[in-house]
Amino acid sequence: MTNAQRQPVIDLGEGLSGLLKYDSSTIYSREEWGSKLTFHDYQEDFERLFGLVRIFLDLPYELLPDAQLNQIIQVVTAASAHLASIDAFDSSIANNPQQTITALGNQVKIHADAVTVQMAQWISYLAYQKGDVSSNISSLESAIGQGEKLVAEAKGRIEKEEGEIKRIVQQAQDFAGDKGVTIFTQQFDTEAGNNKTEAKNWLKATVGVFTLTTFTLSIFMYQLTGVSNWYEWLSRAALIGVLITAGAWCSKNYRILRHQEAVNRHKANGLKSFLLFRDAADNDEATRNAVLMETTRSIFATPDSGFVQQGNNAQASEIRILDGARAAVAATKTSRSVE
Repeated sequence: MTNAQRQPVIDLGEGLSGLLKYDSSTIYSREEWGSKLTFHDYQEDFERLFGLVRIFLDLPYELLPDAQLNQIIQVVTAASAHLASIDAFDSSIANNPQQTITALGNQVKIHADAVTVQMAQWISYLAYQKGDVSSNISSLESAIGQGEKLVAEAKGRIEKEEGEIKRIVQQAQDFAGDKGVTIFTQQFDTEAGNNKTEAKNWLKATVGVFTLTTFTLSIFMYQLTGVSNWYEWLSRAALIGVLITAGAWCSKNYRILRHQEAVNRHKANGLKSFLLFRDAADNDEATRNAVLMETTRSIFATPDSGFVQQGNNAQASEIRILDGARAAVAATKTSRSVE
């Protein structure tokens, strides 16, 4: 005889099925009871009882020994009998219908507790024997594996997209750098041309002043025998000194402007070669940064043009004075044009 053919197993199955017949909305309220006579206040206990019975009915309870099955049969039979009395409740013949409802409802909780005590201790074991636990574990492991796979794929996509974003950003930076290099190259070239033009003007002024000085000195030398008073000597010496000073000043401005021209031309030529150095070191970021840093330092370093002595603060101040004067003249011209 198999487990399913044992009498306690058969009796329990019939008892569980019989109890579930009362699982309907009519067990809580009926039209003939009226709106005030209901078991809705005890619905939680009803649902707990029905839920346990449904769970147990789906489990292989035939694996339990007869003694345990008989204990469960007893509480299930008692609960079914009580539900039958509720189903047979007639408010028209009850002496105190509300009191009867309360008494019957309280008994539902007692029967639900008794069924819980007898069934709950076996549910885990029977569920494992049925295979639900192992199946759930397998499903969980499968879900975890699938989740890890999805995470790995997402990580790969993120890394790939991150690389694409870095490449796009680098291209945008290179494009912006190319435009900036082009603009600054043009500006340095333009400034170098302006310096050259101004230097030519100062060279002409220098030649003119020294020519005038030579001519004046020649005249004074020719008239040297006719000069007898000291103030005549003093006035002529002062005039020669002024001319020599003016010539030296014009010569100094010429040298400063030629120096500025050489510096700006050096920067323009350096910027033209900047992109070549950048592209040559495009594969290695560390090498690229080192090359670009050294190239930038070379471009913007002040070269020795030969027109101005390097490391001389006086010469540097002269350059700043000349630049300041030129800026002031430009500002004056701008204000006049606005007026």
